[in-house]
Parts: sequence; C-alpha cells; structure tokens
Amino acid sequence: MNCFDHIIAEKHSGRTEAENLALSCTLCNLHKGSDLASVDPETGKIVPLYHPRQDIWHEHFRLSGSEFVPLSPIGRVTIGLLQLNRRDRVEERQLLLQAGIIAP
Repeated sequence: MNCFDHIIAEKHSGRTEAENLALSCTLCNLHKGSDLASVDPETGKIVPLYHPRQDIWHEHFRLSGSEFVPLSPIGRVTIGLLQLNRRDRVEERQLLLQAGIIAP
C-alpha cells in the first residue's frame, strides 16, 4: 500500500504542499519517520537521505536484479535506513518485477 510522505517532516517545519510530499510505500514511510539524515556506515559521517525533488535517482542507486546498489553516500544511508534490501523486501520486489507491476 502506498501513502504520501512528507519529505521534510512537519516537526521540522515541512509543509503539507505538493513540493514537500512524495508517494511512499508504507514500510518506507514507517522506517523513515521524521528522519532527514543517517550515519553512513562507510565513513561514519551524517549524510542526508535521498530527496526526491532535489536528487537524481540514478546518481545514487542502481537496481541489480531486485536489489538496490548504492552509488553514493546518500544511496547507502537511504538503502540502510529504509531497509530496502531486507530479504522480504527484495523477494517482494522480485515478484513485482516478474509480474510487470514495476519496471527496472
């Protein structure tokens, strides 16, 4: 199920306006919460999460089969925080790809 997520949470002064909303799966929304950043596991530095209105997807992620491969620190922290490569999520993504519901 999908929902609308505040890119910048209301508690961080994010507004409920189209430019601050993004379609999100419920699990991603729950994992993200009001976070704006996370700690990069490679560098230990705080890195902002992927921002769908400012960042370019293919600069930060690549799909390999049904797993996301990070291409940048933003990709690493976003994949990690949202748990995008958790086994059940990869299996679900594989089924969606095979059914043609989502495209690679």
